[in-house]
Amino acid sequence: MRIEAYIDDYTLLQFKIFKPVDVGCLSYLHLYRDNSEIAATFQIVKESSDAYMVKTTLPRPCKYGEVYRLMYKSQSEQHYFPAAKWRHIVATEQFDRMFAYQGDDLGPQYTKTSTTFKVWAPTANQVSLHILGRAEQLQLKSGKLLSKNTDGHDDFYIMERGNKGVYTVTVQGDLDLMAYVYELNFNGEHTTAIDPYSYSCLADASASVVLNPAKFLHNIYRPQSKIANYQDAVIYELSVRDFTMDPTSQVHDRGKLSGMIESNTGIYGRETAFAYLCSLGVTHVQLMPVLDFDSYKEADYYTSYNWGYDPKQYNVVEGSYLAKDTPYARVNDLRRLVNVYHQHDLRVNLDVVFNHVGHADDYAWEKLVPYYNYRYFDEEYLSNGSFCGNELRSEAKMLRKYIVDMCVRYVKIFDIDGLRFDLMGLLDITTMNEIAFMVKKIKPDFMLYGEGWNMPTVLPDDKKAMMYHNYKMPEIGFFNDCYRDTIKGKTSLDQIMDIGYGLGDVSKVQLAKDLLLGSCMNGKLRSLSQSVNYIECHDNMTFYDKMVRCENLDTFWRKQRTKFCLALIMISQGVPFIHCGQEFMRSKGGADNTYNAGDKVNAINWYDAIKNYDVVNYFKELVKLRRRYKEFRLPSNTAVARSCHFTEYYDILLYQINDLLIFINPTCYEYKYQLPGERHLIFADKLQDVPVKGELKIPPATVLVLQE
Repeated sequence: MRIEAYIDDYTLLQFKIFKPVDVGCLSYLHLYRDNSEIAATFQIVKESSDAYMVKTTLPRPCKYGEVYRLMYKSQSEQHYFPAAKWRHIVATEQFDRMFAYQGDDLGPQYTKTSTTFKVWAPTANQVSLHILGRAEQLQLKSGKLLSKNTDGHDDFYIMERGNKGVYTVTVQGDLDLMAYVYELNFNGEHTTAIDPYSYSCLADASASVVLNPAKFLHNIYRPQSKIANYQDAVIYELSVRDFTMDPTSQVHDRGKLSGMIESNTGIYGRETAFAYLCSLGVTHVQLMPVLDFDSYKEADYYTSYNWGYDPKQYNVVEGSYLAKDTPYARVNDLRRLVNVYHQHDLRVNLDVVFNHVGHADDYAWEKLVPYYNYRYFDEEYLSNGSFCGNELRSEAKMLRKYIVDMCVRYVKIFDIDGLRFDLMGLLDITTMNEIAFMVKKIKPDFMLYGEGWNMPTVLPDDKKAMMYHNYKMPEIGFFNDCYRDTIKGKTSLDQIMDIGYGLGDVSKVQLAKDLLLGSCMNGKLRSLSQSVNYIECHDNMTFYDKMVRCENLDTFWRKQRTKFCLALIMISQGVPFIHCGQEFMRSKGGADNTYNAGDKVNAINWYDAIKNYDVVNYFKELVKLRRRYKEFRLPSNTAVARSCHFTEYYDILLYQINDLLIFINPTCYEYKYQLPGERHLIFADKLQDVPVKGELKIPPATVLVLQE
């Protein structure tokens, strides 16, 4: 007979009794607390194909340290089953009240003479610190640590349980670059965990590593330009790997963080990589995930591929993005990148994935506090609103604290300027607001935005950090999917033939007006800063591939439509967002989701940027236009209501912002308009200042900007 028992609340014990079994055996089961039998009545509450779920109510609330186990006792047989595991009791409010720890000293606290280690593991019976040796004397082979150290380090230290279930030990000596893990015992079950608060680790998160913070690079530079509000930003999304991996980038450390700052690269007299990025004029570079992910072994970097939306650690930088994987490089390579970008007036946003982890069973927090970290439905099954197998329970006090702590760390340690939250609708509102409060105390111009979709999770709708609750999260921006679907057309494969206003569907003009005004006049969003306007991101087809699929256009018209849609993004109120390559008509061969499709599909071919340099130059001029004229960056809803007006002229749209008059022609026809007096044409294919009067010609798929 096989039984698995769980403590699911302070007075609720449940167990699974696996088939084949005669349910009459329940009369032979007895419940013991430590070594004393307690009264128990068993009730079958659910039956599945392989087991019965049985519950019993405990006569009094259980306490930490008590061991509950079932005994089978008959005339001919008597034996104990394994001790009951603390399961869903850890997800109760009472558990958080009793054990949530608010100290800021978890992880290793290093000094040259000693290091204090603290780890939160309230359900563990015993925790030991296992120091494996110096990082440079350990290597990873076939997934196992092999020690080549000669300094005698392979030491265990029993940790002392303290307040709120925090285990502590202080080890004397200089432990700089010492690798370590935690060994935990849960009623006889043993597990090993890395430290979710460490700054570094060995390859593939095989062990955590102690670092001396005094050896972290200093943050020297601050961007020169001022960002008064989110609307002043122009966000440019890219993958560290994709950006430089192709040989045409002319980068030495291709696909690495260090390659992202190599200067003076180019082909045929045109900039590539970092030099190209600096030439665009954008304000913020959004890096797709650079924190430790779980897709492949880091040594397999050149034979494997993944974007990294499957986190393994949130506290450590991904090792495969390092030119040389050393413990200090896990901090300093990203610090150096941010410092160099700041020197060139570029801000850096990180794409973070706090909604799920790559492998639920292998996540450090789950090993430290089993069943605390994920949401469940029907008690036994993980909620899967992420469609990746699990989702983090951000509303749990210690998970919320951890997420907030990591976001603060990114600002303090890496000096980053913003965070983009993947599947933010799986996080809870309180967590997002706490993040905003903490990081903006450090950097008032810090950007926070994410995917506010309503995901299918057990988290109640009224707690989800989704777009519909924008009024509850005033500091948080949202990817405006209505903008994407209206201007470009629907993105899902079953709707790929749908064309948007930017591709010539003039019937969508009313929606387009709302979007040009930042979606804040129709009640969709609370403020302009919350509308992240985009038509392309790393997900789904590129804009170019979508255009090829649903429109039979020649090269000229594809360029014209690309320019037109770029212009719409840059003249819209709200926050413009561009995906790398959108400005030179990047293609992925029509692929829809290329997260693991390899370098052949994903790597930027810099010949494409040269081939379509006229479109690139057009985009650069658009950036200059937006940054020069504050009319495209109005600060508030009130300013929009006072300053913006529309007039429809046949199928073209006249969009007036104070003394600017923008002609928007989404059609494939030229229109003529009689100007009432002299105006100055300040933008056509580039910034300019040309007096115009009389008849104005508005070419097809074109945006013209005039000033009185």
